[in-house]
Amino acid sequence: NWIHIQDLAPLAGLTKLLTLSLNKNPISDGTTLAALPQLVELNIESTEIGDIGPLAHLGTLKVLLLRSMGLVDISPLAGLENLQRLYLDSNDIVDIGPLAGLTQMKTLELQFNEIEDISSLAGLTKLEHLELHYNHVRDITPLAGLTNLKSLELARNEVGDIASLAGLSRLEELDLEKNTISDISSLAEMRQLRELNLEENHITDLAGLPPFRPETQLNLASNQIPSLAPLVKKTASARGMLIGLGDNLFPNEDFVTHIPAIEAQGNQVFEK
Repeated sequence: NWIHIQDLAPLAGLTKLLTLSLNKNPISDGTTLAALPQLVELNIESTEIGDIGPLAHLGTLKVLLLRSMGLVDISPLAGLENLQRLYLDSNDIVDIGPLAGLTQMKTLELQFNEIEDISSLAGLTKLEHLELHYNHVRDITPLAGLTNLKSLELARNEVGDIASLAGLSRLEELDLEKNTISDISSLAEMRQLRELNLEENHITDLAGLPPFRPETQLNLASNQIPSLAPLVKKTASARGMLIGLGDNLFPNEDFVTHIPAIEAQGNQVFEK
């Protein structure tokens, strides 16, 4: 990778090739890839291949990296039913409908695209890691049945209602930064969380937070939280937490009583 390869034609005879990495090469024609039917892992990210049609012939692929290629049409991926890890971030994708049948998927990265509709993800129940930050997503109800998720990134979208996340009790990492969320009661049973980012939302009530585990990272900065009293209870069994609270309008009682109480539990509070 990254050695200025332009012509893939010499690879055409390598029909037993299993892994191929060509990222960051000035390749524009991917036709030869269709002649490599046993590929299991392919990396062509940051190349100039605009037409990914030849990939439709690679039904054995399990890992596919297509980052930063200016892609819009991903329909050739629809039949790649063995895919387990797919990286499509930093493209110009709007329609992810072709992914609906890829039910073996465990890792899917779609951040930095132009996606609004995620209904095609509803059937990908084996997903463990899903990244959707920096898109235009509002409705996340299709995620309700993805109960194997361990990490979910939805930062910088247009999400207001997170009730559909209530059943995702296996989540360990959840990033909801910079949305329009006010009600967080659906997080109450997420007892496995180790990272929770709620920065820059419209949160006023912390009662919906789950009881936290030791060493959890929690970011509540830039909200509208009137009192930290509920947080003192939620951190009672935790130690070593890192808690961001900057840019909120706390009353003096919080600075005098509640923040010292949280710190006395063995946690660190950051107010900037």
